[in-house]
Amino acid sequence: MNPQEFRIDEEKFKEVLRLVQEFLDRPAHEVEAFILADWREGQEHQEWLDTATPEEIADWAIAGLR
Repeated sequence: MNPQEFRIDEEKFKEVLRLVQEFLDRPAHEVEAFILADWREGQEHQEWLDTATPEEIADWAIAGLR
């Protein structure tokens, strides 16, 4: 089985990245790789990326990237 290919809206990602970089010194490719990793939640993860606010995604990413 191929890994799920997650995606995030470009404008939403830019806002997430801005928020993450206020707290962590991480390059864009690391933040993107974390957000779009092969999460076992599958479609639920994609639905969350589609509906969560940039603030929610950034908070989650900050916690996971520390």
